[in-house]
Amino acid sequence: MRYLVNYILVAFLGMSFLFSGCEASDFEFDSGWDDNAADSSRVTVDTVQGIDVSMYEKARLFPGLVDTASERRIADTVVYLDLSRKYIQLGIMQEGPQSIYSSGLYAGAGELVTVYVPDNVWGLTVQVGMHTEDLTNDNIGLREPIAYYRKALYPGKNTVRFSLGGYLWVLRDQDVEGDADVPLTFCNVYAAPDFVLGKTDVREWERKVKATTVPWLELRGKNVAFSVERSQLDLYFSQRPDFAMEMEACLATWDEMLETIYRTQGFDKESDAANPQPMFPNRFVFDVQLRENKSRRSDNEQGMMLVRTASLYDDLLNIDSVADLHFINVYSMVAEKYSYFYNGVTGWEDEYFYVPLYRMNERNKEIGLEQELSDMGIDFKSTVPVALSYAEADTSKWMSSDLYTAKEEANRKKSLYLLPRVQIAEYENHYQDKPKWDIYDKLSHDRRAGNDYEGFFRELCDRYQVDFTPFYEHWGMSVSGSEREYASRYPLLDKQIWKINPLAEDPFEDVGQYETSSFRYRANRSAWKIAAWDSEGRENEDKEYKSESDWKTADNLLDGDPYSYWSSYLSPNNGGHQDSPSELPYYVVIDMGKEQTMDGFYYANGDARCISGFTLQTTDASGFGLEQHDEQEWSNLYVLEQTVDGLLKNEQFIDFPQPVTARYLRLVFDKPNLFVPNEGDEENFENFHKDRQQMFSEFGTFFYKR
Repeated sequence: MRYLVNYILVAFLGMSFLFSGCEASDFEFDSGWDDNAADSSRVTVDTVQGIDVSMYEKARLFPGLVDTASERRIADTVVYLDLSRKYIQLGIMQEGPQSIYSSGLYAGAGELVTVYVPDNVWGLTVQVGMHTEDLTNDNIGLREPIAYYRKALYPGKNTVRFSLGGYLWVLRDQDVEGDADVPLTFCNVYAAPDFVLGKTDVREWERKVKATTVPWLELRGKNVAFSVERSQLDLYFSQRPDFAMEMEACLATWDEMLETIYRTQGFDKESDAANPQPMFPNRFVFDVQLRENKSRRSDNEQGMMLVRTASLYDDLLNIDSVADLHFINVYSMVAEKYSYFYNGVTGWEDEYFYVPLYRMNERNKEIGLEQELSDMGIDFKSTVPVALSYAEADTSKWMSSDLYTAKEEANRKKSLYLLPRVQIAEYENHYQDKPKWDIYDKLSHDRRAGNDYEGFFRELCDRYQVDFTPFYEHWGMSVSGSEREYASRYPLLDKQIWKINPLAEDPFEDVGQYETSSFRYRANRSAWKIAAWDSEGRENEDKEYKSESDWKTADNLLDGDPYSYWSSYLSPNNGGHQDSPSELPYYVVIDMGKEQTMDGFYYANGDARCISGFTLQTTDASGFGLEQHDEQEWSNLYVLEQTVDGLLKNEQFIDFPQPVTARYLRLVFDKPNLFVPNEGDEENFENFHKDRQQMFSEFGTFFYKR
């Protein structure tokens, strides 16, 4: 019984600590007010209300004053902190959203605030003011260089005073852990009418905002928190009658945007998982000025900071801009913040940016925020028809070079890279009965977890037991010989999914069956041997470069890279001219390692466009070294001729009249190239025999499965 009495007594004492207001105190600490913040050593205090008014005029300028005559001052109120929430360290160079708790309270300028902290709660700091940007070296007079103040909190009574006042945050040390509902009692504060998604009554919130004189407040969801001026909200209320009702949809959209980024980049939702997503909100704080006069900036400590312009406010709070995804300036800050930890799935460098953006595009249409997919600021809708025509045309293309565009057409390039990824997501959902983007989320998760990754192409083929080479070829996306061989264990993709049109009412309306019998299987060239010789039996490769990686050797014809070439030997530069001194013909000789049956060959000029053609030959001889090619008897398989007007940099496929079985191939170049001399330079061009140089990018063979 004695133990029960003691327990009740302890509980009663604890309750009296919380509800005794701001008079009781177990510990006394110095005020957090910094005397040096005043204009002089004299401090002016309103002795009636105990307010330091020495910085009132500066506080009136920024962040603004609370009308102490009309605004209700709260004697004491309790704020509960969830200290069980973990801080997530994302990486060495970049940190996740900091462990900052919004209080919904405001400290008046120069007013003394008291904070009571329960026993055994450590590692907390109170911050007065949201604006942590230090303008000491950049200040143009719009506000004080330092517009916030911090003070460590200890168990018991704490006091803090800041002459400019400000919204109250509680910061937690990153390694601190605690209970889910830790009560902090604040005394002598004002209520900031924050909007909290899922908790705030919309109309009541509008009434409170219009009635308050508190200058700054927050709009909060699960993944975002916006620190905004009350005056800007007043402006929205006057301009948009439904602004208060729109706030729920706006915050929900931003919350989902962050969830989409987290999913796309492989984070887990569960807090106890190996790679949990951030558990504190991404903060966006408006300010009157940022360092270096930037309009927006981010850092590890606070998050995203924005200059208070109408356009940036619209990016966050105008439901029309948010639903239509016309908020690239702000979205880019978030996407780039998390891109440091994104390993990528498909190899597209902008994937981290545009895949989540498009997924939000789909979401906004599905829930009715938008009637149709938006342009997302990259002309997506106008580019889709162009992209579909490109994919449908033929399979002789290289996306990496075909889609190289001038700077002013950069948006078109981004849209063209995005569409095939959208088509794979649609394929998953429509033909495989999987959620859209399922493979992206899974592979991103696996990569973040450090699991083995064989590349997107192999993972895609394995997942659906389908050879996706036709899809890749129609988009001109590179597939190596080893990848082609690996994928050939599965049946070919039999749907023309490169025709999926996400803008159409029925995206699959034009998707037909793919005739797999016409598919050209390229021979795996990884074991081939290749060499180039001139008419006098000398090695014939251009190695007049300091870096070996720049050499134009015959191996480059087999590497699948449209930007690497074989070139015949060029003498050192002499007065701006070089030549291939040996007389034609030149030879490229290939040993495929074993006899192979071929239905044709392919070649590519690349951007060089040098050769006027070649004769492809084979021999019945065997067991000879490539340097002995001139000792063998060769027979012609095909004579290729091309003109300047007919040149294409992409791969060209040539069918033989009937299948050919051979081990050795030889390309014979016996005609001048297709270089055209510059006007007025014809004489020098002739003198240096530049027409002898031969150069092109790729060569290989193919076969049909019968």
